[in-house]
Amino acid sequence: MSARTFPRIEPRRSAGVRTWWARAVASALEEAAYDPADLKKGAGLARRGEVGQIELDAGRVVAAVMERGDAFTVTVTVPVMDPDEAQAFAEVVGAGAGWVGSLLRGDVPASLDEALEEAGVELLPYGGLSATCGCDSWVDPCRHGLAVLTQVAWLVEADPLVLLHLRGLERADLVARLAGTAEEPATASADWEGELPDLEVAVEAAEQAAALLVDLLGTSPSKDVDDISF
Repeated sequence: MSARTFPRIEPRRSAGVRTWWARAVASALEEAAYDPADLKKGAGLARRGEVGQIELDAGRVVAAVMERGDAFTVTVTVPVMDPDEAQAFAEVVGAGAGWVGSLLRGDVPASLDEALEEAGVELLPYGGLSATCGCDSWVDPCRHGLAVLTQVAWLVEADPLVLLHLRGLERADLVARLAGTAEEPATASADWEGELPDLEVAVEAAEQAAALLVDLLGTSPSKDVDDISF
């Protein structure tokens, strides 16, 4: 998995975020903060644009933070998804109508967030954030680490796939897992007790498969569903 580098973010008035996944990051850093005063100072550094370019990779974020003329290098670590967690995530996303396309376009519906919660899939594990910094603070994360995490929440708000990349699930891996989920054979045939689905059900299944291919590949299948003969 290749690292992604984001240029320095210009100063902004508010440190707040609104989207579901960005709020997950914001909530995680609020829980990780040792002192509300550190949280406030970190947000201030982030808002004033004191965080340099951010390098983000699976399980790790690195950035330099300026304060009073001194630069401090911050490294934030986050647990990556194991294969079972990544597969569970893909299965939840693949099960919802339109969720695949929405996510790949950078939109996270509230219904997807609720489904992930019901399935026990954590976007950010509780207590999983940790940061090291060159400053003399003994808390983890320090105000500089909180500043970097604040801006990571902004990046996730702009592109939800940033959070998946941080958790070790790259876009290409997600697409491959979604395709694998879609291609799994219908094992429920044994439950039909020898009965075949009627033509209407078969056509509906074909239409759903075609829609998923459009979401995954960004193009229509070479053969229209209406042209398929049974």
